Amino acid sequence: MDQELLELLVCPKTKQKLVLLPDNLLKEINAKITKKEIKNIGNELITKQADEALLEPNSKVVYFIIDHIPILIFEDAYLLEDEIP
Repeated sequence: MDQELLELLVCPKTKQKLVLLPDNLLKEINAKITKKEIKNIGNELITKQADEALLEPNSKVVYFIIDHIPILIFEDAYLLEDEIP
């Protein structure tokens, strides 16, 4: 993701700055998506793997980037639970 764009993006819910999700966590999440084990905040099954993802560090909300487009819809986001210690 372009660094200038990243600096402009904020969480639509908390208005906090977003950071890129580490690659190791993205791989874990994409593996769960492949196995159909993951739902979004709106309780719908997530079916598309992400190219990248953005994290709101305080709330642990993950916004996916699919086809190079950040999906900044809170209900479509994923809430990290056990992935971050």
